[in-house]
Amino acid sequence: MPARISTRSALDRPVDLACLYAKFLVVTPQKTLPAVILIRDQIDTLFVRFVGPVGVTIAQEEFAEWLKIAPNGPSALSRYIQALSVNIFDKDQRSAFIRSALSKIEIV
Repeated sequence: MPARISTRSALDRPVDLACLYAKFLVVTPQKTLPAVILIRDQIDTLFVRFVGPVGVTIAQEEFAEWLKIAPNGPSALSRYIQALSVNIFDKDQRSAFIRSALSKIEIV
């Protein structure tokens, strides 16, 4: 199923396209769609809100693992969200993260 990018930003802020482009070039393999990068940025920002600064490193590691398993299109980001969520130990917080993160990927 194709995914639609939500017009809402993770922090209700404008998307920094220069930062997004740099992230795409530096840490993301060429096979990753720009839509996935945009949605991932929103999910990662949300994840860091739940776990703190260490979330940046965890997210990078989980994304690298996520890329190894096909498919990796926007509709498969729910698998990435699930992988991140195991790092949130409080059940209520984990549920809130999953709910909020899934709202970032709207399945058409």
